[in-house]
Amino acid sequence: MSEQEGRREYLHRELEERLSSLASSRGWYRRRHYVAQMSTVVLSAIITIATGLKSSFLSTAAGSNLVLVLAASVTVLSAWGAFFSPRDFWLLSAETYGRLRALKAKLEFLERDKDFSQSESKVVEEAFGEYQEILDAYNKKWQELRQKSK
Repeated sequence: MSEQEGRREYLHRELEERLSSLASSRGWYRRRHYVAQMSTVVLSAIITIATGLKSSFLSTAAGSNLVLVLAASVTVLSAWGAFFSPRDFWLLSAETYGRLRALKAKLEFLERDKDFSQSESKVVEEAFGEYQEILDAYNKKWQELRQKSK
């Protein structure tokens, strides 16, 4: 096994591991975003309906307390969404995932060239440089999002 083959295999393994991790993160953040959004919408709708009903239950202390608890829940969910920014992290993960998939496809395409063995070292170096640029951009944006939410 030559040194270039080892570097190429390393790059492929790194790409696969990072893609797997990003796919998981993308799904986790997407679910958190939708749960927070839909919970806020549903609770707000329940509050609107409950306060609009002319029911004897709502004129009691229990009814007022229920509406108060629901409204507080909406506030907490909204603050959670603003602080943790699941939508921003979902989109960042999805963007980086797409860029890495494109790099993987490009690398696999170049590897199928009949003269690949002659240019392998250069192709792998350039691909690794692009891989590092993608990760650097991801890390920079991730840090910016963390700073924004403090």
